[in-house]
Amino acid sequence: MRGTREAAGARHGHRPAQSGDWVVFLPSDGGAPALLDPAHPEGLSPGRHDGLFVFCDGQPEHADFHRPGAALARRWLESGDAVLAGHRGAFTLIAFDTQRSLGLALRDPLGACPLFYATVRGGVLLAGNIESLLAHAAVPRTPNRAALADHLSQRWPDNGETYYAAVRRVPPGHALSIAGRTLRVARYFRLAEPSDAEPWVDEGQSSRLNELLEDAVARATGGDRAGIFLSGGIDSVTVAAIAADRSRTQGLPAPLALSLVFPDDDCNEEFVQRRVARRLGLAQTIRGLESAIGGGTMLNAALELAAGWPAPLLNVWLPAYLQLARDARARGCAAVLTGGGGDEWLNVSPYLAADLLLQGDVAGIYRLWRAAARSTHFSAWRFAARIPWRFGLRPHASTLAARILGAAAPDRLRAWRRLRIDRATPPWVAPDPSLRRELGVRGEAVSPLPEGPFGYYFRDMRTGLDHALTSMEMEEWDEVRRRAGVRIAQPFWDAGVVDLLHRVDPRALMQGGRSKGLVRSALERRFPGLGFGAQKKVLSSDFFGAVLHTGAPAALDAIGGLDSLADLGVIDAPAAERFLRDVVARNDRRNIHHIWSILGLEVWTRHHF
Repeated sequence: MRGTREAAGARHGHRPAQSGDWVVFLPSDGGAPALLDPAHPEGLSPGRHDGLFVFCDGQPEHADFHRPGAALARRWLESGDAVLAGHRGAFTLIAFDTQRSLGLALRDPLGACPLFYATVRGGVLLAGNIESLLAHAAVPRTPNRAALADHLSQRWPDNGETYYAAVRRVPPGHALSIAGRTLRVARYFRLAEPSDAEPWVDEGQSSRLNELLEDAVARATGGDRAGIFLSGGIDSVTVAAIAADRSRTQGLPAPLALSLVFPDDDCNEEFVQRRVARRLGLAQTIRGLESAIGGGTMLNAALELAAGWPAPLLNVWLPAYLQLARDARARGCAAVLTGGGGDEWLNVSPYLAADLLLQGDVAGIYRLWRAAARSTHFSAWRFAARIPWRFGLRPHASTLAARILGAAAPDRLRAWRRLRIDRATPPWVAPDPSLRRELGVRGEAVSPLPEGPFGYYFRDMRTGLDHALTSMEMEEWDEVRRRAGVRIAQPFWDAGVVDLLHRVDPRALMQGGRSKGLVRSALERRFPGLGFGAQKKVLSSDFFGAVLHTGAPAALDAIGGLDSLADLGVIDAPAAERFLRDVVARNDRRNIHHIWSILGLEVWTRHHF
């Protein structure tokens, strides 16, 4: 576990330069912009158009990008940010007007293509991945201690920061504007605003979902063969059915089903995985978890991958899915589709309860509770306790309290928020008093659900788009792309699909009295006997909790303690180790997630700083 960064990189399969492996320099004090990495592949060369430097990477949908991007960049220079809205696809666009020293760096609406930047002497460096940026001598590897501490506290208050103090990200749907030495990051992609008279799209519009998903699949795969991460769940099966139908109608190679089988009865979906693939006529690569990770334990595989990953690893199952992606590449697939985004956009936000409470719609709150209880394996009483209070009454109470204190005693409101942050921070995090105070300052201005029009339901979904975890999850999948050599596409995270689904009437999303009703009934008709009409969400959290409970003590001993985080002043190592061993001894499922946060971050930190 204590190998060098270079050794870790070699072990975990860094690939030669390809799409995403570039660095662009934009000057702030005159001079010429430049693409600094001479190893970029053909097709990524910048264009120059009468003093306009243009660089485009990825798969933009709009024709303006194909020149590449000059027309759009010129309209932006003339009219401002408004012209940027409406563009789709997965892309990065960088443009610079050398005559006026104005620059633009654009990340696609949902963030499939990452974009990072660092200010350096004489200008700004931009890159499609953090490692390319850090390879530049002018960018220091100084750790962002506050971000590391907040990570251990399950907080990500700044969606633009990374775990390096000198490196920031352009969030999904945002553009970085550069005018001399002034930098401004602003959102250009916005979900369509509902109206007061008609907040929801009508039933006819919701039927457009299949059409939009088909467009997203076509854009992601083109004429190439696609693989599909096929679980037995509603989201991936929906995508698989659409991709299979498209391949038949277009005369394209049939997609390849890529399935992972968990060695636990509660999350083993092999029966459904095999039958869906057979009924769709798909070839299938199916791996048991141990085969996918190359033997050993899941925890050790995740820690080994974390050592060489560009950022702290979020998805502990990624070692297995990375292998499946490599399987897809070996069998001729150029892209892999996933069902990611289905949970976010086909489900109904529980914050709908706050709006229904305000309307006095008790029947609506009952329908929300019933659909949630019937669609998961959690106890119905758990939802009965949480939906009316946590997602119903408490948001109103918190908003009212913030308004009153903010008007009458703003200093007390800030102090109250800092106190809440301090109490929510584990006692073994941030033993350095100055760092702990910084965490309070960072957290005090963050409202869990900021005020805005059209109720808590819409505000919750839109807040999710701006959350740092959304960016980081997209960046993880892009790293899988870089290492496996196949595009990763998530049709439910397509901008057009998201724009529609966030305005679909929640009653349509819960039709049939269960979540994901908008697509559930169609799957039930297409795959009779497989139980999609009554299927409950399969969760692997209990299985991974058992993996952590069994393997954490040995893993902690193997890495030799928590000295890297302690040396940075991010944790009190003896206290954190006592906490970890106590959680294991008591089999404390409420805090078991902290084990991965601690071990994963320790391993990542010691290999990167």
